[in-house]
Amino acid sequence: MKKKIAIIRGKFLADYDIASFEVLSGKYDFTAFGSKTSTKTEFKFPTVRLFSPMDIPNFPYKMPILNRLFVDAHYLIGLESSLKGFPRLISISQDRH
Repeated sequence: MKKKIAIIRGKFLADYDIASFEVLSGKYDFTAFGSKTSTKTEFKFPTVRLFSPMDIPNFPYKMPILNRLFVDAHYLIGLESSLKGFPRLISISQDRH
């Protein structure tokens, strides 16, 4: 039986982030979690698309406002309940400075 692993990336779920996991998809049971407007949504394993404040169209001062309302604008609403049954998690984050 394959080990079940959740990959959490949010709005910026893309080929670059997932490439190394796709190579291992025969050995592990991966599921990727991204936002409704993720960069890419089709991989060699299932994806779950959840709403994120980052899915809201751009407007002036978007990030400061969302970060104060949601603590983190990249929050995936419903992620906690979606992760039930996943004993292992991988969270991908990158500094985009």
